[in-house]
Amino acid sequence: MEISFKKRLSSSTIYLKLVLAMCIWGGTFVPARVLSQEFSAITISFYRFLISSIFLLLVLVYRGEHRLKWSAKNIVTMSVLGLTGVFAYNVFFFLGLQTVAAGKSSVIISMNPAVTAIFATIFLKEVMTWKKLLGVILALFGVITVIGQGDFSSLFHGGFSIGEIFLLGSVTSWVIYTIVGKIILKEFTSLQATTWAFVFGTLFIFPFAYFEGALKFNSQASFLHWTYLLYLGVFGSAVAFLWFYDGVKVIGAAKAASFINISPIVGVLSGVLLLGEKINLSLLVGGTIVAIGVVLINRK
Repeated sequence: MEISFKKRLSSSTIYLKLVLAMCIWGGTFVPARVLSQEFSAITISFYRFLISSIFLLLVLVYRGEHRLKWSAKNIVTMSVLGLTGVFAYNVFFFLGLQTVAAGKSSVIISMNPAVTAIFATIFLKEVMTWKKLLGVILALFGVITVIGQGDFSSLFHGGFSIGEIFLLGSVTSWVIYTIVGKIILKEFTSLQATTWAFVFGTLFIFPFAYFEGALKFNSQASFLHWTYLLYLGVFGSAVAFLWFYDGVKVIGAAKAASFINISPIVGVLSGVLLLGEKINLSLLVGGTIVAIGVVLINRK
C-alpha cells in the first residue's frame, strides 16, 4: 500500500514537472519578443546560452557526469549540435520574434514534432503509422492556417513574411539538432549531450557577438532585461530541459512529448495577457489543429 502510494506520488511529481516545463517553454516567447525589440538576435542568443551553459555545467559536475571520453567524431557531432540547436535555432528564433507576435510564433514553432517525425522516418527509419502521418498532415495544415490567416492563396502571393521564414528556419535547425542528437545519445547521456551542445553553441556565437559589440550589453541592459535573460537561460533552456528528460526517463519519450501541446497555448495566452496581442480566428483554429496533430504524432 505504502509502495503504491509512493509510486503515485512519484508519477504525480513527474507529470507536474512536465506541465511546468511546457509552461516555462511557452512563457519564453514573451521575454524573447521584448528582448528582440531592443537587442540583436546574436547578442540575446549569446547571453542566454552563456547563462544556461554555466548552469548546466554546474549540474553536470553535481551529478558526476562531467567525465567524458572525447574523440574527433564526438567533437564534430557536438559541433553540429551546437551549430544547429543553439546557434542557428536561436538566431532564427530571435530574428523571427522581431516582427512576428509571440502567440503566432509559438504556434509556428510547435510544428517541430511534425517535421521531426518526417525526417526521423527518412533518416532514422522510424515507423510512420497512419496516426502519426495524419498528425503530421494536421500539424502542417494548422501552421499554414496560422501563417496564411485562413487565406491559403495568400501563401503564393507573398504570404510568408520574413519573420515567419526565420521561424521556419528555426524549426529546420531544431529538426537537424534532434536527428543528430538521437544518434549521439547512444554514447552520451541527455544531460551531457545538451550541456556540451550549449557550450559549443555559445563558443560559436561568441565571435559574432564580440564583433557586434555584445560586451556593451551590460551597460545598456536594465534590471528587467537581465531578469528576462536569466529566465530564458536558467529556466527556459536548463531547468525545463532537465524536467522534460526526467519525464522521458520515467514515462517514456512519446508520453512526455505529448505535453508539448501545452507550450503554444501558454505562448498565445502570454502574448495576449502580457503584450496585449489579439487572438484572431485563424490563430485559434490553426493552433487547435496543430495541437490535435501533435497529440496524434505522439500516440502509439
